[in-house]
Amino acid sequence: MVKIRLPLRFAACAALCLCTLAKAHAQFTYAFFPNDITVNYAVTPTDFAIVGYAGGSFVNFLAPSSPTVNVVSGGSIKTELDVFNSSTVNISGGSVGKIGGFNLNALDSSTINVSGGVVINVEAVDNSTVTFSGGMVNALSALVNAKLFVTGGTILYDLTAIGHSVTNISGGSFGSGSAVLADSIVNFSGGSFGGGISASDNSTTNVSGGSFGSRLFANDNSTIKVSGGTFQQSDNINFFDFTTGGFTIIGTNLIAISVGADPLYGGTNYDLSGTLADGTDLSGYILNVHPGSAFKLQNASTVPEPGDLALLFGFCLTGIGVLIRNKKLNFTRVDSMGSAFSHKH
Repeated sequence: MVKIRLPLRFAACAALCLCTLAKAHAQFTYAFFPNDITVNYAVTPTDFAIVGYAGGSFVNFLAPSSPTVNVVSGGSIKTELDVFNSSTVNISGGSVGKIGGFNLNALDSSTINVSGGVVINVEAVDNSTVTFSGGMVNALSALVNAKLFVTGGTILYDLTAIGHSVTNISGGSFGSGSAVLADSIVNFSGGSFGGGISASDNSTTNVSGGSFGSRLFANDNSTIKVSGGTFQQSDNINFFDFTTGGFTIIGTNLIAISVGADPLYGGTNYDLSGTLADGTDLSGYILNVHPGSAFKLQNASTVPEPGDLALLFGFCLTGIGVLIRNKKLNFTRVDSMGSAFSHKH
């Protein structure tokens, strides 16, 4: 018997799966939206609704186009809605999706704007853009070079950002789910988040505002920078800097004092004090740091520049002058004894 090499076996399985998928898709039913339209009615239920093509199936869609589809009050599309070919879908009312995981997907450099209505899940994929400013959705995802903007609305559960995507959150109310961030950039400047943030796989997370119901977790070469916001504790920890993670806290009069090993997670707990750049008082906040990770306290202190000293000298000579002070960043790391250091933990 001839043994198939492992890569060939995987290729054979993949080909079989594709053939099976193609056959299955050929049996699906579709509703196509090739032209500009306002949906204020109930679309006849199908397996898929397609924006940007006039016919065909997933194996071979036909007659590409780039329409604008508006879903308004009274409109409903109770199936998965896929948006192709740089098309645009605006949802200000009505409903899209079907309970059970069917999604509203922005694909192929398309745009979806949600300002009202109810949507099951929304995903931005493949250089597409999703803006969520109102309405209600179960979960939001930014995948594969996509962009996601959240300025308002209600998100019941999770945020997922992976695959070189960029997400900006300045408003909105997230439920109890957690943010899962991998190989992406996520900027939080506002909004409320019922869960915590788990950053991994070379992701970058910048937090300058907002409220968070659980801890921030940096792991696997990810970086979290915190300059504002409020954060609740989970298992008595606000910030979790795990192995190979990086955590930077930006503010004034920042101090981290070791209070010993954490009995549940290991690593070293640090009692924080000072204020974040937005004025949040860090008294009572705990940072947990594990070997192999790196954390930094970035203090803003008032230091006179050389030009300021010259002005001060001139003032002393003539009795007339202006003293101008500019803020310079001062980077501080703290070891278990509370003294400054700059090497990796």
